[in-house]
Parts: sequence; C-alpha cells; structure tokens
Amino acid sequence: KPGELSLAWISAKDVPAETTALTLTLAGEPGSYTFQVTPQELQRSGTKIDCPAFSVTGQIVHDRPCPSAAFQDLSQTAWYHAGVDYVLERKWMMGMSDTRFCPGVTMSRAMMVTVLYRMAGEPDASGLACPFRDVKLDAWYTDGVCWAAANQIVLGVSADCFDPNGTLTRGQLVTTLYRMAGEPETEGDSPFTDVDMERFYGKAVVWAAKNGIAKG
Repeated sequence: KPGELSLAWISAKDVPAETTALTLTLAGEPGSYTFQVTPQELQRSGTKIDCPAFSVTGQIVHDRPCPSAAFQDLSQTAWYHAGVDYVLERKWMMGMSDTRFCPGVTMSRAMMVTVLYRMAGEPDASGLACPFRDVKLDAWYTDGVCWAAANQIVLGVSADCFDPNGTLTRGQLVTTLYRMAGEPETEGDSPFTDVDMERFYGKAVVWAAKNGIAKG
C-alpha cells in the first residue's frame, strides 16, 4: 500500500555487512527521503535472530530536466505526468502560455488535429486545398486541418464546416487515431456496454481497447 514496501529475501550463505543486498529505484518528485526499515522474521541457519529497526536516507534526482517543470500548473506526481512529459519532449504539444499547460482544458478539434499533424512530422501542406469554409487560411491550425482532410484522417461536421473550436468527444478522438493508423482490420465486439458497434466509432473503440490505447 502507499508508503509501505514488503520484501522477502533468502540467502544461502552469510552476506558481509558491506554487501549491497537490495537496490531500489524510485520515481517521483526530486528531493531527499528517509525510509524506515523494520526487519521481521529474520533467521540464520533456522534460528531466529533479532535486528533493530533502522532508517535509510535516499535521494531522487532526475537525469535530465523534467519538461513538466516549466509549467506552474503541472504536478510531477499526477496521473498525467508521464504522458505530458512524453508529448512535450517530442514537441507534439505545447503550453497555453510559457508557464501554463492547462491540463484540465477540454481539447478542441483544432488542437487535436494540430497534435496529429506534429506527430506526422508536419509535412508540407502548402499545396493542399482546404474544403472547410470555417478554417481561416492563416490560422495556427490551418496546415494541420488541410493535411488531415487530404489524408481522410478527419472529416468535417458537415461537407464544408470543420468546427475548429468545437469540443472533441471520446468517440471522435479514438476514430481519428484509428484512421491515422490506417484503419487496421479488427475483430470482436467492444468491451464497453455503451458502445454501439453500428456507430462510426465502433471499430475504432475495439481497436483502441485491444491495443491499450483507450480505456473505459
């Protein structure tokens, strides 16, 4: 449970006191930590021996600067920390400002398509026509929308509207990722009772669930 660690260790011979018997690799906030060790049920040659409790001081130091540390609103112990670091290191996502990432902000359709465009390496989209009248020619997301539309990764909310500021549903997101993966063949039903396999996202949900990309 949190804050405690139980270990069982058996040695076939006596171990010198200076021998390293156990190495723990820890992850978390940088800093110094003290661990209280309480030995229990120690035996030597079948005879129970006593060992007093003792403490160990350890340190957590990151090998390289944590990308999340640049943003005041990101916690290095939050559930999203590893994922945020991953996309920041690859420049797939950026902050809403130099100091704020805004992890609780709902992703818009324009944000989503821009991330996918960066994941693809930002290929040249200058010669691509954009079929959506609500996508400005000089917007920060224009190249991403044009690229995604040309590759049939995203569709508009209608034939000529993309709705860049519209919110993104889970069904829409998983379908977009499925298209970007090339819509691989998938079999079986969805593990989720609220997913209708006849809806546009049915196969995408099954694919994402089987590949550990999405969870309920």
